Amino acid sequence: MRVLPLPLLLIIGCAPDLSALEAVEVERASVVDVHLTSVALVGGGTWGRGTLEVDGMGGEQLVVPVTLRGGALGAIMDFTREEPDLLLELPGQPVTADQLLGGYRGSAEEFVVIVGVDVRHLHNEHGVGIDQANLALGLGVMFAYEWLRIRVDGSRELAQDTGLILDDLEEAP
Repeated sequence: MRVLPLPLLLIIGCAPDLSALEAVEVERASVVDVHLTSVALVGGGTWGRGTLEVDGMGGEQLVVPVTLRGGALGAIMDFTREEPDLLLELPGQPVTADQLLGGYRGSAEEFVVIVGVDVRHLHNEHGVGIDQANLALGLGVMFAYEWLRIRVDGSRELAQDTGLILDDLEEAP
């Protein structure tokens, strides 16, 4: 069975059937080439883009462009830019690639004066976590509740059914 990579489907202008992600059990995953910008004073927002890379238990490899959006509320003064790779920590039970998408919530701490450290402790409803420290540039001090949503780039929904089925594409010449 031959499967087209998800980025190719996005390039040709068709939103992929995200249910294909349900078939891939995750061995390792991260969001790479991330570019995040944050602006906050007591509360504020975070936005950016990256690429979700997934290694499946069956040898599958997925590369999916994603959009990141979120916010924070707490003791914050934050005007920073980050380019971290977000390593997704997997829970003890198996998860599928579609369960890497969606909302992550938890705490964030930051101290940045030109260059500094931003720390996140975020988890989603499936137990997948982002627990790491990253280099940040700008100006910021933060002790806050933070949330971050990962979506397939260009999709307003987490699982949008467009009627496009990967098996139909496999039969195309």
